[in-house]
Amino acid sequence: MTRLRKLEDEARAANIDVDYFLSKHAEITELRRRAATAPNEALAGRRLSLAGFAVPGQPTEDGDATFYLVPERGMCSHTPPPHPNQMVRIIVDPEDAPQFLHQPVRISGPLETERSVVEQFVLDGPVVMDTAYSMTADAIEWFGKIEPSDAAANATGAAEDWVNQMRAKWRASRE
Repeated sequence: MTRLRKLEDEARAANIDVDYFLSKHAEITELRRRAATAPNEALAGRRLSLAGFAVPGQPTEDGDATFYLVPERGMCSHTPPPHPNQMVRIIVDPEDAPQFLHQPVRISGPLETERSVVEQFVLDGPVVMDTAYSMTADAIEWFGKIEPSDAAANATGAAEDWVNQMRAKWRASRE
C-alpha cells in the first residue's frame, strides 16, 4: 500500500488524474478481452498456410478428426491455451490426425471465423479449447511422422534413450 500511495502521489504531482484512469479500468479490461478473442474478419474465407503444433481434439459429429493448431509447443498441456484468436480448430480426415501431442505441422486451407468452445482432457487435465477460427485442411505436412511399422520401435527407443540419459546424469552426480 505504501508503494501504491507513493505512485499515486507522484502521478498527481505530474498533473495526472489518477481517479480518471482508475475509473477507466473496467473499460480497458473489456477492450483488452475483445482484442484477445475477436477474429480478424479480413481473413475469413482466405486460403492460408499456417504452421504450429497440434493438440489432438475431439472428433466432429461426422466422424472427422480435429486438432488445435497452437503457436508454441506445450500450450494447453503445461501452460494455458493461447487466446482464441491465436488458435485454430483444424478439421481433417481421420487418417490425417496427429500422431502425438504437439506434433509440428504445416496446414493449408480456407480459414473461417467460426467460434468453437470445447472442454477436453489434455495431458494435465481438462482444458477449455476456445478458438475464434476453424479450417478444413486440404493440405497437411506433418513433421516427425512415425510410420506405423516403426511406431513401437521408436517409442521403445525413445524410452530407452531417456532412461540412459537419466542413468548418466545420476552417475555424474555421484562422482
